[in-house]
Amino acid sequence: KTPSGSMTSLTVWMRTSGFCASLLSLHRRCVDCDENRKPRVFVVGSGVVGVTSAYALARRGVPVTILDAAPTGVASGCSKVNAGSICSAPWNGTITQPSAVRSFIKGWWDGDPVYRFNKKEMFLDPYFWRWAIPYWFAVMWWPWRATTAEFYNQNLGSFLEANREIAALESAGCLRPGRVVVALDGMPVDTSEAPKPDGAMQRGRHLSRAEAVQLEPCLTALADRISSATHYPDTPSMHCGDFTQDVADVLKRKYAVEIQSGVSVSGLAKSDGHITGIVCSDGREISVAKDEAVLICCGAESPRLLEPLGVRTPIYPFIGYSITVKVPKEFAEHAPRSMVVNKTKNIWTTKFTEDRVRFTSIVEFGGGHDTTDATNLDFRGAASGLAALREMITECFPGLVPLLDRPDTLYLCGARPQSADDVPLVGKAPRHSNLYVNAGHGQHGWSMAAGTGEIAARTILGLGLEEWPLAGCLDPARFDAFQAPWKRWR
Repeated sequence: KTPSGSMTSLTVWMRTSGFCASLLSLHRRCVDCDENRKPRVFVVGSGVVGVTSAYALARRGVPVTILDAAPTGVASGCSKVNAGSICSAPWNGTITQPSAVRSFIKGWWDGDPVYRFNKKEMFLDPYFWRWAIPYWFAVMWWPWRATTAEFYNQNLGSFLEANREIAALESAGCLRPGRVVVALDGMPVDTSEAPKPDGAMQRGRHLSRAEAVQLEPCLTALADRISSATHYPDTPSMHCGDFTQDVADVLKRKYAVEIQSGVSVSGLAKSDGHITGIVCSDGREISVAKDEAVLICCGAESPRLLEPLGVRTPIYPFIGYSITVKVPKEFAEHAPRSMVVNKTKNIWTTKFTEDRVRFTSIVEFGGGHDTTDATNLDFRGAASGLAALREMITECFPGLVPLLDRPDTLYLCGARPQSADDVPLVGKAPRHSNLYVNAGHGQHGWSMAAGTGEIAARTILGLGLEEWPLAGCLDPARFDAFQAPWKRWR
């Protein structure tokens, strides 16, 4: 300072320069932060597919918001109901195979207890016809079926490994190995599949009647009727709902993912092929920025959101039922030790914990079920569907029948989101810049959820899919009116 106390020009210049440099440094940090910021992805649906898709995005640093109509939280629909089977050979049960078509026809004419048809609802439902026409095309055109089988052959191992990776990394769920598949009254079990190089296919060990009963004493009542039995010791099962809830807790705690339950999405607003907003049933609209994306993972409800936008999604709900009982110690000898699949009756019996067993069966068309609430049984067909399942349990597991009427027995139903060709629709929606789909898994949703979630995340982020052979089979554009069907094999 000068004797008069004023600052010299040099001092003023130095202090001013330092302040400007600080502002410039702060501006550069803000610019770098903005450049490194990844756009938010809105995931519609909080079933196992939506939650695992959100996990694949969040672990890569992507901000994620999950929206779901169910007020009770994640996994309130089909993910809560299923048998927990992580399939080792899903193409055997594909609905495009001739055996499945014969079962459908038999159920249509003969009233099969497993395949049930509410004919009036089906014929009056436009979504059924949008599904049925491409379904028959997939059934009748053998190259389509062959490519479907090849897709599962080459990718199944990766799908199963993706499930196991999440379960191991995040301590989600509890895997229980082992499955016994039996057939009754002369019906054979097809175990001719050869193991694949990726190890996805497990060759089963044939069992005699005595060996089957020794391995699973719960089959004692059916011992004289068993015509074939096969044991798959390494095929796992896990409670899908518990797994989904565990992963959702990890997303909130570890990755700050926002999960909004009770938000019913009624439509999507768009402009020039770009989704600009998510319209909710209460009238409000969630704005979607230009660089943000929307991923539809709401299962059988997906066509309701996508078809009005011109995105063809032939997905139809196959309603199934499950009954879960708590098994006291005095009934333990009548319960399965792992998973028992009765191919003749098409009933899947799974032991989730030491005292919890679930029975799952029925494929019902046109039931009008509320897909967001598995506990809602107030619809036509629910009573007869559950009655048919109870009859199967009475015939196959008579020792557990007294447990069916206990107050802690859980009756559920869910809508499997079945695509027309039995392959899910995963990828970018045609003619939309920021709209993506991951839906239509049918009975394989639990087996494929983590894998297709990984594929969806990679597609949104523009990453390669080299480790997923024939991933183009999943492209939602394969059903697009403006694309030739043979482009599925590009």
